[in-house]
Amino acid sequence: WSNGVTDNPYTFTIDQDTIIDATFLEGFIVSIQANDTNMGSIVGGGTFLPNSVVTLKAIANQHYHFDHWSNGSIDSATLFYVTGDTTLTAYFAIDTHEIVANVNNNTYGEVIGAGFHNYGDSVRLVAKPITPHAVFKDWNTGDTNDTIYVKLLSDTTIIANFVVDTHSILATVNNSSFGTVAGTGEYAHGTMATLTANANPHYHFVNWSNGSTDN
Repeated sequence: WSNGVTDNPYTFTIDQDTIIDATFLEGFIVSIQANDTNMGSIVGGGTFLPNSVVTLKAIANQHYHFDHWSNGSIDSATLFYVTGDTTLTAYFAIDTHEIVANVNNNTYGEVIGAGFHNYGDSVRLVAKPITPHAVFKDWNTGDTNDTIYVKLLSDTTIIANFVVDTHSILATVNNSSFGTVAGTGEYAHGTMATLTANANPHYHFVNWSNGSTDN
């Protein structure tokens, strides 16, 4: 309308003599819209002569990306051949990022929750031992909780460290003046431990309390 309003029909309150001109243009209306205006915007719509070729552009906001037009085109800047009034929708989607979760030893454990997730998601990761006597130690970030939440702002790699159980070997002598024992301490489950009985001068080793005479 001559007052700049584009509504049709146009309803208004009359409070004085008013003259309004309606302006018509030859051509077709190409109306474009976004599926979510928080994700992006579009440019290029309007009224065009029949058989015109117009360029429509979809511009994604930060952390979002253009996916496709409702006519099937996957080009964010697409050429459109005008043959009639048309409404097109540009579809945007949120960016995704990948969490890669590694373990220091694949035979000890695994991490649940890795993969692709939406930008900004709080992703739950769980470190899980998969073999007997394996235990979770910590993440490469220093966190010792086996379950953590990672706010995903970019592609991320994290490492879960597993270890095997340890056991203590305590060996004593029947009399400390007779000799000493070497080899006591902490050992990983399943490893071989060697104990050596060292006799003092004028004494000799006889046997261990489990009956073994090996030294």
